[in-house]
Amino acid sequence: GTLQVSANPYATVFLGTKRLGDVQGRTSFKVAPGTYKLHFEHPAGTRTYTVVVPANGTVTQDFRALNG
Repeated sequence: GTLQVSANPYATVFLGTKRLGDVQGRTSFKVAPGTYKLHFEHPAGTRTYTVVVPANGTVTQDFRALNG
């Protein structure tokens, strides 16, 4: 499946314990289907989401850092 993430302004993205990389804007990753914990780390805060990636589909998760 495809995991599409959007980070505004930016974040370091982890899928479970695996670091996917630094994301600014929108990007996509090919991953095995399944349920994952998706972590966005940013100096203004960290957020965790549960995402379900379908075998032949795309799931999208957006992250926006909050100021102050």
